[in-house]
Amino acid sequence: MNTPLILVVEDEAHIAEVLEAYLRRDGYRTERAADGKSALRLAGHARPDLVLLDVHLPQLDGLEVLKTLRSSGNTPVILLTARGEDLDKMLGLRLGADDYVVKPFNPNEVVARVGAVLRRSSATPQPTERLKAGPLEVDPVAMVAWIAETRLELTLTEFRLLEHLVRYPNRT
Repeated sequence: MNTPLILVVEDEAHIAEVLEAYLRRDGYRTERAADGKSALRLAGHARPDLVLLDVHLPQLDGLEVLKTLRSSGNTPVILLTARGEDLDKMLGLRLGADDYVVKPFNPNEVVARVGAVLRRSSATPQPTERLKAGPLEVDPVAMVAWIAETRLELTLTEFRLLEHLVRYPNRT
C-alpha cells in the first residue's frame, strides 16, 4: 500500500484520537501506541513511514524510544511535548528528531509538518557507495562518517547535513 503509515505514540487518548482523525482525513493510515515499550514493538512490526512521538510516556520515555529508533533505522520522528524550552528542543533534535511540536498544538499544523517531513525523507536519494571529500568519508547506507579513519559521532540531522554537503560540494 502506498499510503504512508503514521505511528501515533501518545498516552493521552483524546490527543491521540484527534491526531489520528486529522491524519486519516488527509489520507494517512495510522497506528497507535500509548507507551514507549508498545511503541517500539509496534514500530518494529508495522514499519511506519513516520512516528509522532510524545516525550512523556509511561514505561519508557519518548527520548529513549527515539534513541532506540535511531539506533535501528532512520524512520522520521516528530516529537510532541509540553516542554517548549529551547534546551528541550535542542536535546530532541540532537537525539535525531526530524521536527519538534510543542503542546498545545494545532492538529492541522501537525499534519502539515508530517507531510513536510515525509517529503524531505522520501526526496533523499538512496546511495549505494561511500562518498569522499579529502580525508572525509561518508557511508550513506550505514549512516557513518569518518575523518582520517576516525569515526565521527553525529546525530541523524548532523549526518544528513554532512552527507548533503559532501554529495553536492560548492553549492549552497
